[in-house]
Amino acid sequence: MLCSLTARHALYRWQSSSRLCERLNASTTRNFSLTACRLTSKEETQLIGKPYYITTPIFYVNAVPHIGHLQSMVLADVLAKWNQWRHKGWSPSKILEAPENTGTAKVIFATGTDEHGGKIQKAAEKLGESPRQLCDRVSKRFNDLADAAGVEYTRFIRTTDTDHIETVKTLWDQLLRDGFIYKGTHSGWYSVVDEAFYTQTQVKQSEEDSKLMVSIETGNVVEWTEEENFKFRLSLFEEPIRTWLKGHSARIVPYTRYQATLQELDEGLQDLSISRPKSRLQWGIEVPNDSEQTMYVWFDALLNYVTVSGYPWNGAKAGGEEVLGSWPADTQIVGKDIIRFHAIYFPAFLMALGLPLPRQLVTHGHWTVNMSKMSKSKGNAVNPFIALKTVGVEELRFFLTRVGGNLGKDVNWNDETLVEFRKKHLQSNYGNLLSRVLAPTLLQRLIPEGKDEVTISAPELLHLKDQEHLRLLSPLADTVDINMAQFEISKALSAILHMLESSQRHWHSIEPWKKSIRDDETNLWRAVYLTMESLRIAALLSKSVMPNKMNEMLDLLGIPKDERSFEHAKELRKEITLCRSSKKVQPLFPGLSTTAKTVVQKGAKAAKL
Repeated sequence: MLCSLTARHALYRWQSSSRLCERLNASTTRNFSLTACRLTSKEETQLIGKPYYITTPIFYVNAVPHIGHLQSMVLADVLAKWNQWRHKGWSPSKILEAPENTGTAKVIFATGTDEHGGKIQKAAEKLGESPRQLCDRVSKRFNDLADAAGVEYTRFIRTTDTDHIETVKTLWDQLLRDGFIYKGTHSGWYSVVDEAFYTQTQVKQSEEDSKLMVSIETGNVVEWTEEENFKFRLSLFEEPIRTWLKGHSARIVPYTRYQATLQELDEGLQDLSISRPKSRLQWGIEVPNDSEQTMYVWFDALLNYVTVSGYPWNGAKAGGEEVLGSWPADTQIVGKDIIRFHAIYFPAFLMALGLPLPRQLVTHGHWTVNMSKMSKSKGNAVNPFIALKTVGVEELRFFLTRVGGNLGKDVNWNDETLVEFRKKHLQSNYGNLLSRVLAPTLLQRLIPEGKDEVTISAPELLHLKDQEHLRLLSPLADTVDINMAQFEISKALSAILHMLESSQRHWHSIEPWKKSIRDDETNLWRAVYLTMESLRIAALLSKSVMPNKMNEMLDLLGIPKDERSFEHAKELRKEITLCRSSKKVQPLFPGLSTTAKTVVQKGAKAAKL
């Protein structure tokens, strides 16, 4: 079916009004293309100073949270905190460079829960409660998890929120009016579990039961379904989305998933069913002016990101003035299993609505147990609340981002690995090194009798071992900055740990505890100066992952609050000040008790729904 004249005019309106650098050009046929353009000086002025906006997927409440959900939350929170510190809250996009001396913006960070759909309806029926009761109860668990993990969101949105429902209905009406939504008959292979239709090429015969068909992607059973519902003209956007994606190979990170999305587009796009008969699905947003149809859960859910930005941007929405001007989203964190919805469906909806598209989709792998994906049905999901309580909030945040921050791979959960990782990298590299350099006996030797402090200057004569260590320390801030900009969080943390391991070797090579070194003031000061600078820079660069622990470290090192910026992490100080103390520094990362280790190593399963 050809696009209606109204839809083509709306498509042209998107081309003429969008603030993106790539615009959609309408033609008199179904073929549309994106062409590059330059921003006018007026448009550029309007874009300058946009706050950074980052989102997690909104989590489906048909199951309680597991460690994979926490992974998404923590990755986004780390990037939000990093951007607030590194870029003062401004969007780092090249076309949106904030001018100098503009002050600080506030990062917009959205997370929340997806609460409509057939799976919620069925789960509630099975538990003997209303869908709303189920949503309220489980959504609170996700909210509690975010709070427990130190995730500082701007808004925790629920798709049952009144303002979100109003936004979705408003956007539906616009798409219907412009001809992008039409009513028709839809047939295809439908999965109740996935709440999605699949084409013939996306299903196969079940290996376990030849009478059944299953989704190739998820393995869930599908049934041939034919019904009347509303459809979105997704087929119109195949070429525009392809051209948009090809305009920047970092639209989807990592690159392998960017390639996979382009390959999926090559298979062609069909119009998308975006409603279900009310006789089959009652728990959802009712289609405006049609009481017999309920909106498709993904149409509703994807638009939450627009709701959080305050749409229709009149200041009246939840979130207040701080979210205005934040759209489009700069970074969207999602699991690898929902890329299609965010990289194809959502951009198509936004193009049809005349709204700018999100800048980057950052996708991560799954946590597995015995190489099998965590899931409620398998009963192998790790309970994040117990893990947080047992090993520590910021310790678990570091583990999830260092070990799970390699976005391109799935990671196998192992309790023993977590305990050993905490001991080796956090207790030793951060905690023990701090305790050694601030040991009261060492400070007593450095600070002259009768004085409370002493100033140590940077060594003028560098030894070979000093130079070896400085080759890692001096460029560390830039190294971490580049990795974070490329969403290589795991590599960024590895660089910090590598530098701290080098600092440990440097400390041990000088052996400041020996009498011969104690009497050699120059070598003793060399060891203390380089170790303290290593810890200071490591703490600054690790703050987005472990904010409380690293601020505690900076306090112990005597670093003033106004000397904790990214610029301060790039330079070694000309001198440092040591203050006398008779108190031994308490362990920054205390060892785990035998009981705590046992709790972790038993592998706490996720709580029941």
